[in-house]
Amino acid sequence: MSKKNNHSQDILDYIYQLSTENSDADKKHAMEAYMKNQFTFLGINQPARSIIVRELKNSFILDWDQNTRNLILLLWKADQREMQYLAMDIMKPLTKKMTLRDLDWVENLIVTKSWWDTVDFLASHLVGKILQSESSNMSYGMSRIQHHNMWLQRTALLFQLKYKSHTDWELLQTLILMTENYTEFFIRKAQGWALREYSKTDPVSVRTFIENNPQLSGLTKREGLKYC
Repeated sequence: MSKKNNHSQDILDYIYQLSTENSDADKKHAMEAYMKNQFTFLGINQPARSIIVRELKNSFILDWDQNTRNLILLLWKADQREMQYLAMDIMKPLTKKMTLRDLDWVENLIVTKSWWDTVDFLASHLVGKILQSESSNMSYGMSRIQHHNMWLQRTALLFQLKYKSHTDWELLQTLILMTENYTEFFIRKAQGWALREYSKTDPVSVRTFIENNPQLSGLTKREGLKYC
């Protein structure tokens, strides 16, 4: 069967058809409760989403073009949270085609329907991938950590999450210390998570940093020391 490069609305209609077939009412309430009832769910778990994405790839051409970007925006506007998850599933294999020109577009997703489940993916997979081969990590991190939007501050702390030995350790320390007095749970959790991930590469540096900064929150220190 030849693939179709259909209009984004046609693909969206097909997604809703597949979603209806793969939804589970018994899972709906549990998923909503897990996400603190922030969003409405259909009851589509990750294995069911994989089936939907596989069917999409078998039926349509999904490249990083305007048609796919329009589809992502339509999915992001949808009321059901799984639609945002499906948007991320579609984008993940396309991140290698994204460039700095896409950064503002991605940040628009970050600040729309924001919660940790979407922000963390966008920060570490998309923003991180876009910036990894650029020399703008320092300026990006410093500008976003001072942004009025808390989710962009969290993005500044997490975009290097998958960098491992390529992490700008000096930048990460600076960003954490710039937010050391923040009481927001999602910022403190991001500080600790970033430290925890980097500790898999350099546990001595992370432990030393935490020991030298006792003013860091208990949550930050607990998370950061998990693998040290």
